[in-house]
Amino acid sequence: MQASKQIARASIAFILVGAALSAVAPSALAQNPVPVISLIMTPGERQAEITASNPDAVQFVGNYTVDKLSFERASVTFTAVMSTGWVAVVSPASITVTNQRQGTITITVVVPAATLATEIGQLTVTGRVTAGGLQSQAQAQGIVTPLPYFRTIASSTTPFLESAYSTQVVVIYKIWNEGNVKDIIRVGIANLEELTTAQWVIVMSRTSFTIEPTLFQDIQMTVALPKTWQLFADNKVTVIQLTVTSGGAVEHGQTFTDSLPIFVRTVGFSTPGFDATFVILGVAGAALVAGAAQGQRRRIVK
Repeated sequence: MQASKQIARASIAFILVGAALSAVAPSALAQNPVPVISLIMTPGERQAEITASNPDAVQFVGNYTVDKLSFERASVTFTAVMSTGWVAVVSPASITVTNQRQGTITITVVVPAATLATEIGQLTVTGRVTAGGLQSQAQAQGIVTPLPYFRTIASSTTPFLESAYSTQVVVIYKIWNEGNVKDIIRVGIANLEELTTAQWVIVMSRTSFTIEPTLFQDIQMTVALPKTWQLFADNKVTVIQLTVTSGGAVEHGQTFTDSLPIFVRTVGFSTPGFDATFVILGVAGAALVAGAAQGQRRRIVK
């Protein structure tokens, strides 16, 4: 019996202690001195309008709230990091919280010029609150996407050519994609109708193709000069105007076209359908005959 009483007393004591601890626990939790910070960033995504030579800066707004502050004041710091390594700046970067426990910050991200459209950056902003040697932190994230831009450039190492009528010349062009996205390139001759009327024949190796950003491709243009008789050089200069158009720009409601003139000067003589050697001999023979006739006339006059 005595043992049973002792067990009963022990059980009651355990229950009383448990009840006391239960009563104290909420009070202890209420006295937890660790401050809490929350952070929300808007909007969730920004787009940067960069070009080949110009960067762009985009901004986010962060809304912070500090709770459970058991001290008169707390220090709050903010940092921002881009996954791509782009510059990200927070303003203000640090504040002191007293009675005003809510506020906003501004995050500015600079996207470098010529950044590829496929290089999407993730922004991570961290807010850290410290009070009485205790601290906690919160994070918010956003996305920065570079918008595509289009720039196609044509170049050639032979912008000036010399050739005779009834011959052919070949011109090699380099077509560069200096945009930040894969592009569909279309090439043509701006003054083709005028050249065709003058009996020039222009043949391109291709007129449409795709180029990855920052790369180039070669195209070939074969030019057949008019087949006409020409015994003396007329030194006439004809312009062939190559145009290069960005198909990607057209699809995005934009326009980007580059042009490159090639100058062809006609020199020498031309004898379409005849061997040049026989023509030279014929011209020389005609000159001899003309010279002999001139000499004969002089003797007759004397």
